[in-house]
Amino acid sequence: MKIRHLAAFLLFFSHFNAAHACAACGCMLSKDWEIQGMGSGPGFTVGLTYDYVDQNQMRSGYGKAPGFTLPNAQEIEMRTRTSFTTLVGDYQGAKWGVNIQLPYLDRYHLTYPQGAVALDSSSSSSLGDARILWRYTGFSKDGSNGLFLGAKLPTGSTGVDFASGEPLDASLQPGTGSTDILFGGFHQGQIEKLKMGWFLQGLVQHAVSTRNEYRPGDSFNINAGIRYAKFGERIAPMLQFNFIRRISDSGANATPYITGGDLAYLAPGVSIRLGNGTSAYGFVQVPIYQYVQGLQLVPTKIISIGLLHAI
Repeated sequence: MKIRHLAAFLLFFSHFNAAHACAACGCMLSKDWEIQGMGSGPGFTVGLTYDYVDQNQMRSGYGKAPGFTLPNAQEIEMRTRTSFTTLVGDYQGAKWGVNIQLPYLDRYHLTYPQGAVALDSSSSSSLGDARILWRYTGFSKDGSNGLFLGAKLPTGSTGVDFASGEPLDASLQPGTGSTDILFGGFHQGQIEKLKMGWFLQGLVQHAVSTRNEYRPGDSFNINAGIRYAKFGERIAPMLQFNFIRRISDSGANATPYITGGDLAYLAPGVSIRLGNGTSAYGFVQVPIYQYVQGLQLVPTKIISIGLLHAI
């Protein structure tokens, strides 16, 4: 399993356009198709990914949240359901490559506002924050390790309102309003006797320019995975471990007391080569460790599917 280009590193990570209202509002799965054995050689590729995140479990600290009474001194979120559909374009040369991601979000949010006894909701469908990622894979002949540097751009809307007319929380808007830098690296290898390939990669995201008195917290994402190749090139079972640490948001329009945390997921999946340069994958992320600041909603699972086509 050789790396010649790094395609679609969506976190969070980074997929994706991960909101910061909770510790896990977005998909953390690594979608480096070449690392997962679905990529092709140098040239152009296009992809389409879909992630479904249903935050329906309320937690506090390390466990499920205790009951609450209304009215409450802080907002009590009841459900956040988000679909991320992301168009990905990628070009790889001999040592350098570039990857562009354009997400579209469909989000429904249900909550008890601070001091209220009646539910309020919001619903939006719009573009999210675009990402561009440059990478360098020239440290070795097979491209088995490399670095990447990129930016998240403030292309997503920040003007969505609740049904009542009140502004939606800054951390639940389709866009954060910030320009962020992304940087990290990766390494991969093979275990020939076991017919397995493996990878390890990390990504840091930090806001360098903000607006509307809101700064999303930094995020630190680590992904590790294995791919079993004994069944041949057409079908390959895969398994990922995903960990993310998110720092609480800050600013006058932030809610630091209900943002941030540490989350770890185990994600079994499969990749399938469909022929004619097209590959597909599917994963289910299941939480194995959760710590959240304050009172937050988390998903009990995250579903991710995608397609990749070499032009």
